[in-house]
Amino acid sequence: MGHFLGATGIEPASIRTSATDPVFLASVLDFILMDDASVLDFAQDRGFAADLPMLARSMLPGGDLPNWT
Repeated sequence: MGHFLGATGIEPASIRTSATDPVFLASVLDFILMDDASVLDFAQDRGFAADLPMLARSMLPGGDLPNWT
């Protein structure tokens, strides 16, 4: 959490109100998706498939990025 707060500049008190903003949610997923280990840890901790965060990201603003592979 500390790394996320430092990287994004958001204040802890703002997270609750921002949690309903699709742009904020996209930024949270972008943060997780920056590192494969973070994706795997996040998915394992929540008990879902590792490709689910990317699928969720594709449904939020800016998620229609091209697939280059």
